[in-house]
Amino acid sequence: MGTVIDLATGEYRLPTRRQVRLAGLFRKRVAFFREAAATFGEGPTAFTSDAQIIDIYQKVTRDFSEACRLAGKTPPNRWIMNFIVLKFLEVGEVVGAEILGALLECEIRWYLQCGLRKIYDYELRP
Repeated sequence: MGTVIDLATGEYRLPTRRQVRLAGLFRKRVAFFREAAATFGEGPTAFTSDAQIIDIYQKVTRDFSEACRLAGKTPPNRWIMNFIVLKFLEVGEVVGAEILGALLECEIRWYLQCGLRKIYDYELRP
């Protein structure tokens, strides 16, 4: 990361350690999902930007965690969540972001009522 320009004030400043660390984590996460997609033959292709991968990853994990917390259920472990995110990245390319939110709500409702679907019962580890 280079110099950051504050658009409100026009000041130049260097990124904070936190910003640098988060950027590194995002790059690792994107690389992980792209590598998994190449291995499994599914998931994000070149048509999905890095920002979209991070957005979908954050939305899926955040929404699952929040719904489980409110319902008092244990969320899936992070390795299973990785696989769920990979599936949502794949679906996101097919149906688009508009339908992805509604599909995520349906999957969360299913998980809270019936448990984990069999198609998601796989641990995706780095």
